[in-house]
Amino acid sequence: MLDYPPTENERRSWLYAGLWSLLIFLTVPLARAIQAYISAHWGRNFFLYGVIAIIVLVLIASLLLLNRKRTATAMNQFWLISIATVFIVSTIQLRSNPEEAVHFVQYGVLSILVYRALTHRITDYGVYFVALLITITVGILDEALQWLTRERVWGLKDIRVKPTAAALGLLGRA
Repeated sequence: MLDYPPTENERRSWLYAGLWSLLIFLTVPLARAIQAYISAHWGRNFFLYGVIAIIVLVLIASLLLLNRKRTATAMNQFWLISIATVFIVSTIQLRSNPEEAVHFVQYGVLSILVYRALTHRITDYGVYFVALLITITVGILDEALQWLTRERVWGLKDIRVKPTAAALGLLGRA
């Protein structure tokens, strides 16, 4: 996908990545209230099913985009479906704490936004590594903020989930 640089300017690409990161950080102190509200009205599994629905919708949109750009190959489609399957299986593995599945969406999207911003300057495959490092850094900052927030905890599981989501998002972009 390095052949298709973003159409917006670099500043706007970084703005999108920064705003998405800010949104992640702003939800940290509100997360328990959001979880309680959603759990009370729709049940805890809403998070699980919602993330799976988002993954399926993104898969369908990606496949349609590939077909529209006429770059769809059987291999591209296979990889997108495989990555979506790994996302879904990983989401289902979080069923004991379904709220954590939201990190797959948050950090999968963030990794793609960071990748897009970086492709303005980095045009080789190193862009994936740099995008992953930046996304992991945001995830660590997110965990630090949770550690400082009352009623929130720092967790090793989150440290594992966020880089996994970022890497899968970048694989889907490749």
